[in-house]
Amino acid sequence: PMLSAGSVKAYDHLFDTSLKASSMTSERYKKAVLQAKEHILAGDIFQIVLSQRFERRTFADPFEVYRALRMVNPSPYMTYLQ
Repeated sequence: PMLSAGSVKAYDHLFDTSLKASSMTSERYKKAVLQAKEHILAGDIFQIVLSQRFERRTFADPFEVYRALRMVNPSPYMTYLQ
């Protein structure tokens, strides 16, 4: 489903344009996905939640960023800790 225009406030001016850090490379993430698929096919697991951490400098309010992310991609595993 698509979001309606203006449903998430744009804070582009509050974010640094460069990615500061990622917990794994794109190639490593793709390898993890392939390994998960192999485990599913082998019957070892039936579900897995892969995650990756990204860091970027911002001056935006942390809770507002969380709320915007939750609107764009609501996840049952998403939490905000203060």
